[in-house]
Amino acid sequence: MAALQTLARALVDFLRSLSVPGLAVGTLAFAASTQPSLIPRGWIFSAVISALALLVGYVVGVAARALLRRLGLARVLPPRWRPAVQRALLVVLGVVAVVTTVTGAASQRRQALLWGLEPTAGGHVVTIVAGSLLLFALLLLLGRAIRRGIRALGRLLARHLPRPVAATLSFALIVGGTVAVISGAFTTVVLDGLTRSFLARDATTPHGAQQPQEPERSGSPQSLVAWEDLGYEGRHFVSDGPSAQEITEVTGRPALEPIRVYAGLATASGPLLDADLQEVADAVVAELDRTGAWDREVLAVATTTGTGWVDPISAATLEYLHEGDTAVATMQYSVNPSWVQLVTDLDRPAQAGQILFDAVATRWAQLPEDQRPLLVPFGISLGSFGSQEAFTSLAALTDRASGAVWVGTPKFTELRNDIAETRVAGSPQIHPVIGQEESVRWFTGNGGDQLAEVQWQREAPADGQEWQARVAYVQHPSDGVVWWWWDVAWNRDPWFTEPPGQDVLPGIRWYPLITGMQVMGDMFVAGSPTVPLGYGHNYGEEWVDAWVWVTTPEGWDDASLAELRDLVHTIER
Repeated sequence: MAALQTLARALVDFLRSLSVPGLAVGTLAFAASTQPSLIPRGWIFSAVISALALLVGYVVGVAARALLRRLGLARVLPPRWRPAVQRALLVVLGVVAVVTTVTGAASQRRQALLWGLEPTAGGHVVTIVAGSLLLFALLLLLGRAIRRGIRALGRLLARHLPRPVAATLSFALIVGGTVAVISGAFTTVVLDGLTRSFLARDATTPHGAQQPQEPERSGSPQSLVAWEDLGYEGRHFVSDGPSAQEITEVTGRPALEPIRVYAGLATASGPLLDADLQEVADAVVAELDRTGAWDREVLAVATTTGTGWVDPISAATLEYLHEGDTAVATMQYSVNPSWVQLVTDLDRPAQAGQILFDAVATRWAQLPEDQRPLLVPFGISLGSFGSQEAFTSLAALTDRASGAVWVGTPKFTELRNDIAETRVAGSPQIHPVIGQEESVRWFTGNGGDQLAEVQWQREAPADGQEWQARVAYVQHPSDGVVWWWWDVAWNRDPWFTEPPGQDVLPGIRWYPLITGMQVMGDMFVAGSPTVPLGYGHNYGEEWVDAWVWVTTPEGWDDASLAELRDLVHTIER
């Protein structure tokens, strides 16, 4: 009982210590954070985002109050009025918080229904509010502890140094030390721990994956790359995908055994995490030579995501469309998931994309022009970013490749941004139209693909005519990976004022800092298993349209393509 009384007194003291101006701005920030963004959010992400928004708003309110006091503008009300005004303001703020939380939860349910998902239970509102308030209190107490430490050290240093110098030095030491400790702990405990975990995972084999026996696959008994050296995702890639017989059962036409080439980090000499990517890429080219990949109709070069993953739908769709007359080549550059790679070393996927494509393109260019397969780089997510880093411009791409398919491209990808900036005035950011440049097309599933005024059918070039390379960008309006980067916190992108895509609720607003947190949360959950194909960062039948438009396979009509789109939904990712 005594413990409960002590806890109650501590809670009352904490509540009395809160700044009313801080709560005013913090509540407005909290209210903004409860409103919908791109992805239906679960209670954990909602609570974290709302807590951070409340804290940021609270700090801004406290800072603004302190500034006004220094300027002599804080006391605008007679002292006798102040308590009543503060109580009335707190009541209004409470009403605002409750109303916006309820309306935000209702919007989340509408968004779930828009995606064909089961709406979350209404009780999540209570969980979100409780979780956000608890996290806010913990973070605020941590901030106050840091502030007390700065003041205590400042008083100690002021005995020997001028007060301004002491205050500055104490702030730098305490804040710098805190940041160093937190970042060091994050690196050592979280990042290093994840790396060790995924390194161990890389030595295992996915459930059900077996060493291929077909010579067209890396890791087979005939392969130059050992099964044991492929890594977890490499073993999954070469043991997966349709066989020639399975392709024939779908198309009704004779098919070749698709070629799948993969080289893991263990292919190179030295420590696994520091493997020489050029050695790995050379192993890929050697495998392409061994399998006769240069004689296939299409040679697709994939840059993987962080762990070495290739979207199974991307490769299988291409293999079905071309009756197995394909070769898909890729390599591993990391064992970490993409978000860890993003934090630790964004240069690595860029290097991998450039080194791999250069190695393959150099060998490809040595072939007689009339005997070359279509050379098509592709990738999804961080793989799309890495793949595009092999090209400095659209002209460089069309000069060195036969086309490209890039899906769910992160916002920080320069080539994609440079091309999108040339869009026709009036075409939306979520679905750019690139004017006279018919070699680039965006696929968004936004009911607006017709804006490009280009049908997917095209004739193969006649003898003596040059192949016109085509580039397909695929992005969902609801894909947080496509729309998040740091600048969204202070810069309102055009898509906030555009008509929403088919999978996004209307009325999404941009708020400084708050929207950056929301879209960052959208980015983290966009590819989760709870997100259905065709939404967020999970792409399915969009691969069909993109591959058809870029590589023009023969023998397909609208009916057979519709069947293939249905088949895509049965492929396990």
